[in-house]
Parts: sequence; structure tokens; C-alpha cells
Amino acid sequence: MVMDDLSINFYPKTETLEDLGRGGLRLIQPRNKFRFGQDSVVLAYFAAINTTASKNLKVADLCAGSGVIGLLYAARCRQVPVLTVAVEHDPEMFSVLERNACLNARYNILPVHANLAEDVESWQVDQKHKVTPGDFKHSFQVVLVNPPYSHINKNKFIENDMARHEITGDLHAYLKAAVNLLRPLGQLFICFRPERLDELLLAAANLSLRATLIRPVQAFPDSKPKVFLAKFRWQGRANSLKWQPTLYTGDGHVKSYPTTDDGGIFSEFASIYTGGSCLKSEEMQQNIKVIDALI
Repeated sequence: MVMDDLSINFYPKTETLEDLGRGGLRLIQPRNKFRFGQDSVVLAYFAAINTTASKNLKVADLCAGSGVIGLLYAARCRQVPVLTVAVEHDPEMFSVLERNACLNARYNILPVHANLAEDVESWQVDQKHKVTPGDFKHSFQVVLVNPPYSHINKNKFIENDMARHEITGDLHAYLKAAVNLLRPLGQLFICFRPERLDELLLAAANLSLRATLIRPVQAFPDSKPKVFLAKFRWQGRANSLKWQPTLYTGDGHVKSYPTTDDGGIFSEFASIYTGGSCLKSEEMQQNIKVIDALI
């Protein structure tokens, strides 16, 4: 837990400390639970470059995990959001989220421990933040969500599957939570599997979420899409959907890619990872209290 405003506990036996290479961001992650990957990075990028400009931007990051998407999004925005509410249900991941919010305090992350399947007004918010869940209803311009992609298989469930399988809620629950948070014409950004695209579009339309952008993400031109990125507007216009060019990721080894100025098909993806600067060793350790014990 957080000891005070200047000391964030870090447990190296069970956690890692990452330099995200952008905006001075540092991220604590558990070694043996869900760790962020490519999907989180490209969703934050897609959302940041496709957000309609807004003053006093308020953002909600659902299924937040360690908080990486909300942090990367905030670091990419022209103006840091005045508030990013990051919602996570898993207790261990919520502890990580709290510490990452303190570690990156200038990005205004408010951690909320809640089940998205429950009504927004029942969410628990620490009183020190001087806000109530009632303040969240229909007050956000942007919602980010990287939900579990798979239906639950009760015969094969393992502890770490919460981030991958719909255990605490299904797609409808996540979309309904987004609608309860969004202002009219608010923007929802989501990453999902291609085989469930029709399910997503139908569920979203039933909640007055209109798709406006879809972008496939795949390794190579002859590969199948791995995921797609989508933007919706709540109570937006129908028949306004546009497809963006495919984002090619190659084999994922960014250091081997062409530079961003040679026009290669992987250059945009490479630029997503290489656009920032790395932290020095002393900067990485600032405000970190190393605890040489298991959590």
C-alpha cells in the first residue's frame, strides 16, 4: 500500500517496475498475474489521436488493471485530462492500480474499486477524493475499455483468467457501464476480437452507441486481424461509420522495424513505441520504497 505522499511500496519479489517510455510514466506490474500487452498500447494510441478536442476532459478507464491505458492515453493527450477515473474489480490488481496512480500523480488518476456489472452509484470511492459515485453519472467525455475477450468456460477457469474471460460481467454490462458514464455524444473507445464484431455492434446499437470508427490490427498483410479498435458515440448519428487503414504490427519486435520516415507498413506501429524518452535510473527509483518481502 501507499505509505505516504512521497513513498510508494514496491515488492520486487512479486512485481516489476517498468519505464513506459513516454511522459515520465512508470508502471508497477505483478509478475504472475495479467500484464499489459500490445492491445493496451494501441488502444491508448487510437483513442488519443481520435478524441474530439474538449476542454476540462474527464475520462473513465474501465477494466483498468494496472492503469496502463488511462496513463498512456493521458500522456498522449494535448492536455492532461482533469480527471481519469480508473475502475478495477480484482483486489490485487486494484492495489497495483492505486500505487501506479500515486506514482504518476500528475496525470490525475482516481482509482475506484468496483464491479462494472453493478450500478455506478454503488461504487466505492475513498472519501478523501471529495467525489461521490453519483458525480460520475453522464459526466465523462471519454470512456476507454479493454474488456475480457472471451466467454467464460467454467470447466477451464483458472485464477488469472479474470482479465481474459467474462467472469464478473459480460459485454452488455461493460457497455451499459460506459453509457451510464458518458455525456450525450460522449466517446467510447474499445479493443475487441474480430470474431465478436457483430455481437459488439448489435449490443452497442441497443444502447444507442453508434460506431463511428473501426480500425483492424494485424501482424502482416496476409495475416488475419488479431483485434480491432473501435470508436462509438453515445446518441450519435446512425450511418456514420468509417473504416481506418489497418495498423500493421509485424512480429512485435519494434527494435527491428524500419524507421518512421521510410514509409514502411510497420512505421506507424514502431512510432507508437519509440516516440518517448527513457528515464534515468535515479528517476525510476524516485519515491519508490522497496519492500524485500512477499505481498
